[in-house]
Amino acid sequence: MLTNRSRRLSLASLLSAAALAWIGTLQSASAASVVPRFDCTGFASGTDGVQVDLTQSTATLSCPGRARYLEATLTLYRRPLGASAFTPVGAPVTVSASDQSSVNVVGFWNECHYGDTMYSQAHFVQEETPLGAHREWSSNGPQTVVRNCSINRWVVEKTAIDADGEDVPIRVGQPGAPAFGMLHASHDHGVKSSTVVATTVEQGEKSMRGPDNPNYTLNIYNTQDPSETLDFVVGSLALDSIGLPGIPNEHSPDGRPVGVLTAFCKGMQVCPMWVNGPGPGNRGEATFGVTAARSVQ
Repeated sequence: MLTNRSRRLSLASLLSAAALAWIGTLQSASAASVVPRFDCTGFASGTDGVQVDLTQSTATLSCPGRARYLEATLTLYRRPLGASAFTPVGAPVTVSASDQSSVNVVGFWNECHYGDTMYSQAHFVQEETPLGAHREWSSNGPQTVVRNCSINRWVVEKTAIDADGEDVPIRVGQPGAPAFGMLHASHDHGVKSSTVVATTVEQGEKSMRGPDNPNYTLNIYNTQDPSETLDFVVGSLALDSIGLPGIPNEHSPDGRPVGVLTAFCKGMQVCPMWVNGPGPGNRGEATFGVTAARSVQ
């Protein structure tokens, strides 16, 4: 026969066991309702205007498993030439996704200014619980000097006057059709300095490849290794407009000739780096010197 004390102990034990089971059920339910915390990673990248007038940037947030909610926002920043501070330009672009392991956003902005420095910043948000708790972090895209910019392709970097007194502007230009100027020379032939281009126009041997197409050729050498020489060639256009079949002619806004179309090292796809250093007359700092002009065969 159970005594009153025994009955009380048994009842207490049953209540204690029930309470523990109830708490365990709550803990299990709570654990099931929490979305796992993923160690997501984000990155952003940018381009320098592969199309005229266009700046593009991409950001991606990747997680090892499906996250409850992901969001990525891209903002473009610009620092004008000569300025000290960056300011946002254009409208930010945001993309979100639910129950996904990644989210990707691509921004296109018609923001492109000669000489400016542009960078993109990606802001990522990951939601971790049904109640909306989340964490945020930012990722900076690369800073990129943007030069390939619409009307600014007509900007004259340097003026060269040939032996006949002809005006040969060296313009910013563009790498795409119709290709011309320093951007074309840089993109296709590794010619990044307008100094070697101007030196060749002013001191090189002039020949005509067509009625309006003067070419200039100058033999130069590497000052660090004088045995290394090459013929540097500059092709130009004496007209004030440029175009191709299917592409309407465009006149220079300043009325001057188009000027330099291309520049390259004869027999090479890409010029060696030494052609891009300071030229003659730079107190021993010159990386290229002038030997003699030669005709293009």
